[in-house]
Amino acid sequence: MKKALRVTILILIVVMLVPLMSGIAFAQDDATVTIGLSSEPTSLDIRNYSLTSSTFAVMWQIFEPLMYHDTRTDVLIPGLAASYEQLDEDSYQFNLQPDAMWHDGEPFTAADVVFSLARNSRPITQFGLDPENPVEVVDDHTVIVNTNGPQGPFLKQNLPLNMIIIPEHIVAPLYEEVENATYEAGTDADGNELTAEQVREAAIRSVENGENWTEPSAYIGTGPFMLDSWQRGEQITLVANENYWGGAPNVDRLVYRFVEDTTSRMIGLESGDFDLVLDVPDTDVERLQNEDNIEVLISPGLGYEMLTMNQSTPGLDNVLVRQAIAYAVDQDEITGLYGDLATRTCGPLSVNSGFYNTEVNCFPYDPDQARELLAEAGWDGSITFQLKTISSLVDEAILIEFYLEDVGIDVEIQEVDAGSYYSEVRSGESELALYSFGNISDPDHIYWVFHNDQLGGRVFSYNNPATNDLLITGQQTADAAARLDIYNEAQRLLVDEDTVAVFLYSSAYLRAYRSDRLSGLQPMPRPTDVFYWLRAVELVG
Repeated sequence: MKKALRVTILILIVVMLVPLMSGIAFAQDDATVTIGLSSEPTSLDIRNYSLTSSTFAVMWQIFEPLMYHDTRTDVLIPGLAASYEQLDEDSYQFNLQPDAMWHDGEPFTAADVVFSLARNSRPITQFGLDPENPVEVVDDHTVIVNTNGPQGPFLKQNLPLNMIIIPEHIVAPLYEEVENATYEAGTDADGNELTAEQVREAAIRSVENGENWTEPSAYIGTGPFMLDSWQRGEQITLVANENYWGGAPNVDRLVYRFVEDTTSRMIGLESGDFDLVLDVPDTDVERLQNEDNIEVLISPGLGYEMLTMNQSTPGLDNVLVRQAIAYAVDQDEITGLYGDLATRTCGPLSVNSGFYNTEVNCFPYDPDQARELLAEAGWDGSITFQLKTISSLVDEAILIEFYLEDVGIDVEIQEVDAGSYYSEVRSGESELALYSFGNISDPDHIYWVFHNDQLGGRVFSYNNPATNDLLITGQQTADAAARLDIYNEAQRLLVDEDTVAVFLYSSAYLRAYRSDRLSGLQPMPRPTDVFYWLRAVELVG
């Protein structure tokens, strides 16, 4: 009887969603791969992009780094550099692809690397390059990149994730145009006279914070696919780069459709409207694995999910309240929602990271301890915390609301659309929030999330000079053993002493595709991820 009821409900859901799916259907042919994304990228401008899986899935088809990091084997994969050699502890020679061209037919040369890595002070200071001599040109297809002393995260994080190469002949004129206008004005918004260096910096900020790339012709990369069109709110279409240095792709186009509703995405995959979907719900894995012509790709998790706590919020500025929240939440039960696809994590790294600190306090579920800490903090229950979440995490949010109210903390759940959610949380517009990271290839990730000058100062309003110093030292240390000690201590401060967040679990990455349409896709943890293989995917039949 129960089985029959479930079948009936599923039929009703399909009937209700058919009009929705038909409204987004794409006229698919054998040369098109249609991909379902859970959200629309906020930007494809690599100078100003948001760190979401949807953004990476599209942007990395258009633009490329010098090298990619294969997170399965922990080795570098050729990108715009065919090979590299470490010359000493702070110098690397990159031998560039001789046949690489920009999408508009202009040749890719060492000048583009110099422009991309040294065009202003931002990448030099943020990503550890030598400010006096960041890039040396040996010839048109050979460069030497110099770091500011030893840099632990350089090869696995900064190089493949942050040092994306952009075309000098496209972007430099934008800088020059705004710089000239700023120079003619001669003053800033407050009427203060500008030096030549201030003029240049103001021009760069204006270009990088503005909307200067609004047409496909401005998104010129070297990648295997080129931007053809972007229909806001509906789809992005990329077409094959027939002159790609790695060989033309086997398909003519990629079509990315934005479907936030997970049920709709899965039905689209099963009906054939999508060939590939990202962000597969764990609850659908077993069912999809039993479907003919559907393969589920399961990759080990290199990220984690947490409950953020903004210390600028009254109540959350007290470490005793934050620790009470950590004890009040049954983190094992939340992890258990995902079965074997998630693993309990107790700190700001995946359990699959070699730098994960196994000694930090895991805050076992202890509501009595939570109540004692709240009493010690003088908690009177007069504050209601807002808990921000997206639709796919509402079940977690409801559980957290239940746990906290059980110990006397009132919570109001606010569900936000995926397109706005991450930007709101990252800008500090939250009190409590469920937030996750997936693209972690180096423990320097902790710097970008918890250092006061980075997200730590906005999302958490967190500022511990001892933590800040450790994270800077970790960046400037190449020795693995020394780095392990540094990041173990940083995790101890973040979890045990300051309890900046409630760390929940590390989950597997789930993607699914139609095996009667595609072959050649391989499971790979983010950040490189399954979409790396779209350049080599083959169509079946």
